[in-house]
Amino acid sequence: MSDCAWTELDYPQRLEKSWKFKNFKRPWSLVQKISEYAEEVNHHPEICFGWGYLKLSIYSHDNNGLTDRDWNFVKMVDKILDDEND
Repeated sequence: MSDCAWTELDYPQRLEKSWKFKNFKRPWSLVQKISEYAEEVNHHPEICFGWGYLKLSIYSHDNNGLTDRDWNFVKMVDKILDDEND
């Protein structure tokens, strides 16, 4: 799995991060965990995944930009991935 920092992008202002894997099962499992968290906090990323990859994009649609909710969300995603790697 590649481990890079979140990238802040414009138009709309958002945070993105991509990961690479050696199978389909791992990104699918992570999407399930991230989706459960997104439902808990009612804040939903754009998710793109398939065999060997996962890409997330998060921003506050009602603000059309980044808020503390977005930064808190990416911290939790990083924690989910760290917990999976333990």
